[in-house]
Amino acid sequence: GVPLQGWQAYGPWAYSETDVDSEYFLDDKVKVLVANSEKGLDIRDAINRLREELRSPGVSVRIVGLSGVGKTRLVQALFDKRILTATAELSLQEVIYTDLSHNPTPQPIAMLEALKVAGSAGVVVIDNCGQDIHQQLTEVVKRTGSKLRLVTVEYDIRDDLPEGTSCYQLEGAADEIIAKLLKRRYVSLSDID
Repeated sequence: GVPLQGWQAYGPWAYSETDVDSEYFLDDKVKVLVANSEKGLDIRDAINRLREELRSPGVSVRIVGLSGVGKTRLVQALFDKRILTATAELSLQEVIYTDLSHNPTPQPIAMLEALKVAGSAGVVVIDNCGQDIHQQLTEVVKRTGSKLRLVTVEYDIRDDLPEGTSCYQLEGAADEIIAKLLKRRYVSLSDID
């Protein structure tokens, strides 16, 4: 009975994505930095770890990195059954997504509160989510009885995360992956181009 604007089920959330069936290019050279790890994880290990972590209710995860490195596309990959890891993909039926730059209605805090009261389980993904809003959302997800899991995505790379938040910092892609993306999006380009 409440109007929803800017909230979506699983779909091509990432910038310039138009098809959920687009291949996710696994780049062995990309590293995902996590707490207590000096060398970082490769992308497949990061996907596995995120999938495993997001199976438990009350989990708060933050994915950060510079603009355009593929943070939102990484989140989409968590639900992609074609990407095989030790931990199976997350359920497409248990995710809801919004981008704060699209001014969603209701606002994320109200959405999480409503989902918690309804006893809903699932992953809530908030893109372009600042640190302050992430903190508030984490508090809702961490409350007793919550079955929700939170993923926020942002370019802001800071160390002062709320207690109980896992942070994954995504680095840029290798030249080979960038070339593959260009070929997929601009078929008229030759290898020389």
